Amino acid sequence: MQKAGSCKRGSETADFYHILFAMFVVMYKLRKPDLEIPVYDYFTIRPQWKEIRRILNIGIPSGIENSMFQFGKLAIQSTVSLMGMAAIAAQGMANLIENLNGILAIGVGVGLMTVVGESLGASRKDEAIYYVKKLSIVSEVVIVISCLVMYILVYPITKFGGMEAESARLCIHMVTWITIVKPVAWVFSFIPAYGFRAAGDVKFTMTVSVLSMWFCRVLLAMILARGFGMGPMAVWIGMFADWSVRGIIYAIRLKNKKMAESSGNRLKKNNFRKKQHSSREVTKLECCSFFNYNQENYRKRNCIIPSFMVGFKTVIVIILNKSEGDRYDKYSKRQQ
Repeated sequence: MQKAGSCKRGSETADFYHILFAMFVVMYKLRKPDLEIPVYDYFTIRPQWKEIRRILNIGIPSGIENSMFQFGKLAIQSTVSLMGMAAIAAQGMANLIENLNGILAIGVGVGLMTVVGESLGASRKDEAIYYVKKLSIVSEVVIVISCLVMYILVYPITKFGGMEAESARLCIHMVTWITIVKPVAWVFSFIPAYGFRAAGDVKFTMTVSVLSMWFCRVLLAMILARGFGMGPMAVWIGMFADWSVRGIIYAIRLKNKKMAESSGNRLKKNNFRKKQHSSREVTKLECCSFFNYNQENYRKRNCIIPSFMVGFKTVIVIILNKSEGDRYDKYSKRQQ
């Protein structure tokens, strides 16, 4: 049996190596001479406070959304902890499997932010909407394949993981429903949101995500679990409701092209500010985009690289947890 501290150390070490590796890859890529603006000497860069404020206007709502999501997970976990050891083990394993079958699609969504940002930066709003729809279809295919693969692997995972019969039965039951519902409801609840954030429409995504999470994922899960005694499956019913509500709202907003309208209003404001400061010389670093709009292969790489990075982190977590567990087992044998 692995010690809890060893698993924690393995996970933290994996996070450190993952961030370190990503940092070196990004710094190496930025030094390429074929980029429109290669970066060599970082000490000559001076902060542009207006641009920093614009970035914070996007980053702060996204940070609030993520922090609220973590609070929601904590509230759900407190409810699951009252259901007994079998339910806790089954919920933990089902949650891990659900995270794994969504990793590749999340990578596509992260790449979508870059693609939409390029298109809207070049005032090609219809192209941005087209790529949101296209990469949503790609994510749907990826989710279907990932869910089927993880459903096939759930039986050997529960067996080789040493789960008890009751925990394994609950886990397989939950993963079965995840495999059915996730391809239907997950994609439109997450992938278009990346496009909205790239368009600067972060307040809308923050409001929808926070409200749907607290009212559907948290409140509904607590009512079903504590009021109706539905066990750990109540958590997933609340999550399915959260995905469905968000997906419907995002689909309506995407159909009405509100993303392009909000981006267009921001572009008009930026152009007005540039006209007001036309007397000041505008450098290439301030005006030019860091991306080449005509490179389709670059767009594809932006969808592949995030998936590779997340997969790299997952592999490191598995390897380090295994090695830490082996060390603890050897230490325990020596003590005996």
